Amino acid sequence: MIIVGKEPRHQPPRQSGPLGGTEDKETINKRLRRALEEMELVEEYDYLVINDTVEQATEDMLTIVAAEKMKCSRNKNIKKIFKGEM
Repeated sequence: MIIVGKEPRHQPPRQSGPLGGTEDKETINKRLRRALEEMELVEEYDYLVINDTVEQATEDMLTIVAAEKMKCSRNKNIKKIFKGEM
């Protein structure tokens, strides 16, 4: 199993009303508490993707998938392949 944490770059939450988004203070506070809880587990993640832009986060995730596919530990038959036995 691979654990990937996806975190936003540190930014203050958007305010509701004319200054920004539509979330109320309770929702924003709940999201901030959850983000802090998740960051406490960062050392347990295998990878961390900083969610600056959708494009960059997507590219980072695809890079992680490609790297995981190439791990020797995921290719149990690698010795047989190199020896021409497969």
